[in-house]
Amino acid sequence: MDMTFRFVPVVPLLFLLPGVGVTGFMAVRAAPGPALGVLAVFLVAWGAAFGLRLERIRRAGGVALRLDAEGVFLAGRPRSAAPQSAPWEDVAAIVLFGSAGTGTSAPPPRFVGVRLGNGVPGDFRSLRRRLERARTRGDLDPLLRERVDKALKSVAGTAGGVGVAAYVRRRDWFLNEKALRTAVERLAPHVRVVDVDGQGDPAAWLPHREELERLAADLPDDHHRERADR
Repeated sequence: MDMTFRFVPVVPLLFLLPGVGVTGFMAVRAAPGPALGVLAVFLVAWGAAFGLRLERIRRAGGVALRLDAEGVFLAGRPRSAAPQSAPWEDVAAIVLFGSAGTGTSAPPPRFVGVRLGNGVPGDFRSLRRRLERARTRGDLDPLLRERVDKALKSVAGTAGGVGVAAYVRRRDWFLNEKALRTAVERLAPHVRVVDVDGQGDPAAWLPHREELERLAADLPDDHHRERADR
């Protein structure tokens, strides 16, 4: 049985009512001219923000997250160009996490991501292990070693090595975590559901992904060492 979580963009509409109400109060207590100017600015800003959210929802067909017999579908991370999906055979875990380094006591934004299995293209841990192995090689070119050190430092904040390849923000939709865990257990028993909130940011490496993959392609071949690690 499929499990689908759909977008319900009610929060932006709730913000609209107080904004209009405050502007109306200003119109009553002060000159209507300034109040109408404030209302116009507010509506333009609200419309632009809401329009971006609706475009994201449209791209994903109204679906934020779907689990079915084939795999996992995610609407995509904020400002992402397109939704993303992964077949179950490539998925190692569904990862629940919040934003890292907020510096506040308020609950951080929550996200749902997908961690791929070892050796699957786009798996963070496989890529990081390849870079770490290269750093231990005595015959590694000094310039390459410097690039490897810099790359590993750039992804040090990724949560305990649990890097997600794709994720969707829990905004404008509601997640029933119990239903999610039940669906995963039924559809893909080999896949874990893990919560790494407060342990770092599993998506921290994604802005560096292309750079890391180019670097890995430049490294000397070490297939025999990869087989030994399995």
